[in-house]
Amino acid sequence: MRRKIFVGLSLWLLAFSAPTLFNCPGALAQGVNPLPNHLLGQDRCQTVEDNGANGGGFIVPNGLIQQALNALGSYSDTCNSSEQTSTTSPSIAEIKSWRFRSNLPFPCTNVEGTECNGKFYVIGGFGNNLKSSADVEEYNPATDTWTTKASMPTPRYDLAVASYDGLIYAVGGYSGPGIWHNTLEVYNPKTDTWLKKAPMPTVRDNLKAGIINGKLYAIGGNNQTNDYLTSNEEYDISTDKWTVKAPMPTGRNALDLTVVNNILYVVGGMQETGFSNANEAYDPSTDKWETKASLPTPRRHLGVTSLNNKIYAIGGYNSTGDLAVNEVYNVQADSWSLAPAINEKRNRFAIATVNSHIFIAGGWSNNSWFLDSVEESMP
Repeated sequence: MRRKIFVGLSLWLLAFSAPTLFNCPGALAQGVNPLPNHLLGQDRCQTVEDNGANGGGFIVPNGLIQQALNALGSYSDTCNSSEQTSTTSPSIAEIKSWRFRSNLPFPCTNVEGTECNGKFYVIGGFGNNLKSSADVEEYNPATDTWTTKASMPTPRYDLAVASYDGLIYAVGGYSGPGIWHNTLEVYNPKTDTWLKKAPMPTVRDNLKAGIINGKLYAIGGNNQTNDYLTSNEEYDISTDKWTVKAPMPTGRNALDLTVVNNILYVVGGMQETGFSNANEAYDPSTDKWETKASLPTPRRHLGVTSLNNKIYAIGGYNSTGDLAVNEVYNVQADSWSLAPAINEKRNRFAIATVNSHIFIAGGWSNNSWFLDSVEESMP
């Protein structure tokens, strides 16, 4: 079971050395592994190679960093040795390539993203200042510029966000140490203001949310009592009330989801047996789940979005490390194929489809740590 109770002290200790560790390249000194295994994308079952550089720098013990960055999330010791990368065949897709766009104003991981009114919003996260973030950054694709908006009332990361009818809904998350949230806050981009709504029944982070016909569905995640939640809770926007719905068949955290033709598709994540390749579809009209063709590359902290009624599962992390893989799911054929990979391997990033282009921002890479880079899919 995941425990984050002692993260506060650890973060303080890491912050003491952070000015040198995070800003001085020489801090990656020989013999020191600054990348803490399962916490930053390296799995416990994998031996991490020393990719440090010779030279000076402030030496920080592995254990100190590992404890301090535990706030980013740890998972079950159980690892699936049979994890494999994609065996799909190349296929022509709507995406032909990816290009970098203007960077986020600051590096941040465990962020969430959504589209609203033709803009890309990146919300919350865990900053390179080692604090939970309340930041809201608005990206305008037409001008390739970022604008900082009104902060979210509750700083948190590993939350879920979704947009509907010109508003953005932010639910759940974690701000540590030992602080999980069931908070639901709603952002109005036109007035640049936030409102608090009825809290979600189940406190959790590492969940995802989607909205269909004026109802928000908060699915999966983990909390202080359960690492692999099957929770499926429906929020009625018109009545400000929650209802418990049919549980997800495979309990998971660090998953992602998207909506196609009023069906929620929940893909990947981390389940009790290891990295998940689950692809399960939920129909709110019948309150039933259906198992679909498995994700070819099992992984957690991936990004999932839809474009032209196809589902793109991008990036993430598994036992091979950070991923740039991009696999596309054909809803009608119930089959997967490969699409062009993103430029930079990453996990824990924001993703959304805006005006028929997919945008990804921020996240974590074992090569670059906190990321501020932004990529856009090109047809």
